Amino acid sequence: MTSYIDAPTKGLNAVVPASGDALPLNRPRILSIQSRCIGHTTYARNMERMLADSDRSQIDFHFMDEERELPTRVLNRLGELRIPGAWIRRQNLDLHRYRAEKSYGRMARRLIERKLLQHPYDVVHIQTQVGGYDAARLARHIPFVVTADITAVQVSQESTLPEYRWTYLPNIAVERELFAQCARCVFWSQWSRDSYVRDLGGDPAKSCVIPPGTDVAAFPEWNRDRREETKRLPRILFVGGDFIRKGGQDLVTVFQERLAGKAILDLVTSSPLASDAQGVRVHRGVQAFTPEWMSLYEQADIFALPSYFEGMPSSLVEAAAATLPIVATNINGIPEVVANGTNGLTLAPGDCAALANALETLVADPALRLRMGRAGRIAAETKLNSALNFRRLEQVFLDVAAGSDAGSGKGVSIGREGN
Repeated sequence: MTSYIDAPTKGLNAVVPASGDALPLNRPRILSIQSRCIGHTTYARNMERMLADSDRSQIDFHFMDEERELPTRVLNRLGELRIPGAWIRRQNLDLHRYRAEKSYGRMARRLIERKLLQHPYDVVHIQTQVGGYDAARLARHIPFVVTADITAVQVSQESTLPEYRWTYLPNIAVERELFAQCARCVFWSQWSRDSYVRDLGGDPAKSCVIPPGTDVAAFPEWNRDRREETKRLPRILFVGGDFIRKGGQDLVTVFQERLAGKAILDLVTSSPLASDAQGVRVHRGVQAFTPEWMSLYEQADIFALPSYFEGMPSSLVEAAAATLPIVATNINGIPEVVANGTNGLTLAPGDCAALANALETLVADPALRLRMGRAGRIAAETKLNSALNFRRLEQVFLDVAAGSDAGSGKGVSIGREGN
């Protein structure tokens, strides 16, 4: 799979249907419904900050859990209930994923309906597709653009044993219907877009890849060249809330066995971990882009994320923007961000020997760290830059709106409907 590090800019931009840069006479109005799940909150905040004052469109941003009515709150609670038994839950035999996501979809639909009563909109945007799980009917009447980081098929393959993947069939069916009704489907990675086409029978012509990127301008180009003069120990940074899934325990084990006394390991996580191991520092409650968070990236020399499962992790894009060489697993969307030997080193999930070797290589070679870090920064500036990529997403909105009386004041509204 070609990475964004190696891909030519022209080829990357070619996946986005564009109608040109001319400003519309009357700005289309877009309703954007966002998810608070995991790292998607940062995505939503960045999108709002970068597009809120656009002179090409008017975008109204809302999180899907805003203005929840009492029946919606009750259904959300019921959808989130789990059946006792860790093994049953792990194999999704309680159909928790469908029940919960369907209830979130209903919550988002009710919000969309209320907003369409208040204003005529030209396009509805949903991030992620779970917010549209109960809205396929609406997508027949107003153009929908859905952005997604992973498909339900991919979740089923990573989350359950093969004989229990049938538990995701309801999710897959709802997702297939939603994507079929959407005017445009935007994926964070080629990996997820391939699943949309291959597994869901999606139309390649109405889909494209726009990685979320990060706010590259927020990361100064820190001068790491002179650090060797201080004789300080290199610092390895890990950022991840789901510690086990993201390979945090593998990292700690390898560090204690092979790197204690040779480096320092900074763990940014919400997991309850002991911090008394030599050279291991645990940082809890650190929010993205706060001064403490930014300081950890500034002080780091290597970024490590040996995950067992990821889609397109924002932390790797942030590490590239921070001019850090990356050690990560070669799964799913990660190779699109980390090109082995160019801006980092990749390995198979669970391969602790390879993880140790990669970290030791970078710890011992400051020149290699600098070269890889600079390669990642260049890619972040040109291909993983949210300031550029959100403009590309806005162009998708404009292209879709152009086919639906864009900016004419005749955007779609709906009549009041029941629960």
